[in-house]
Amino acid sequence: MARRLAAADIGSNTAHILIADVDNGSVRRIANESEWLSLGQVVAKKGAIPPDIEASLVKILQGYKKLAKQYGAERIYVFATEAVRKAKGHDEAIARISAQSGLEIDIIMPEREAELALKGAMIDMPTTKPSHFIEVGGGSAQIAYWERGKITEERSLPIGTGVLAARHGLTYPPERSAAKSIAADVKKHVDTLSDFPPCNRLVASGGVARGIWRALHPDGEPNVAVPELDYIQWATERLNIGQVERRFRVKEKRAATIFTGAIVYRTLMERLHHTSMRVSIFGVREGAVLMMKSGEIDGAAL
Repeated sequence: MARRLAAADIGSNTAHILIADVDNGSVRRIANESEWLSLGQVVAKKGAIPPDIEASLVKILQGYKKLAKQYGAERIYVFATEAVRKAKGHDEAIARISAQSGLEIDIIMPEREAELALKGAMIDMPTTKPSHFIEVGGGSAQIAYWERGKITEERSLPIGTGVLAARHGLTYPPERSAAKSIAADVKKHVDTLSDFPPCNRLVASGGVARGIWRALHPDGEPNVAVPELDYIQWATERLNIGQVERRFRVKEKRAATIFTGAIVYRTLMERLHHTSMRVSIFGVREGAVLMMKSGEIDGAAL
């Protein structure tokens, strides 16, 4: 029997809510909304969650709670990822946001983040074959090795698009010195994956991957190849944000992640010996509602 459930996350780039009917491993989206935060970049610069963003999150979550009730969701699960984990005083900040919004917030670890994202990605990218899985966000990149129904290896690297932009003072069009320093920074972290188990399949998920995919493949073809990442990095290195937005028909905020996202995915693919990746349209929130349906996550009654 289908259940209507809601999952909301405070990510490094956005706050996002999914309300969906969930049944037998399928997820039918009822509402899917987001608000841009750039939290990963802000925390990288300031070290903490500023009061204005705290206030914004309270209003956003209050709105999400109202929306979930409006659509008749039974329960809601709210979780926070890398940017919140890295922020100084995050426990106190989340306690304040939770008290004012009326929603409990779970600060999840990288292993759970990878698990949720992979479970969601398996909706449209099912396989029994060993697979690498990558999700690049604003604060970090989650890399996992999946085999026989479970993750057996997982790493979290501090090379999210917002963190890289803050760390290297990225502007658009990117200065050549910044582009080179970002590439070197990413390679330094990705080289730590030299002992990662090999396999022949790579699945990518998350907003950064989907932004790149939509920019390259308006026809919906899910495979993105290395030369395409080389091209989009080359193209966006020469454009301002407005030009990226217009040329590749992506939203303004997402346009700002394509250049750094292409560098990160390209470098990871080279290290893990892949020539292409399959991009899932699903991710952490779909994984969360599936785990709520199975009883692995409780969430809160509405």
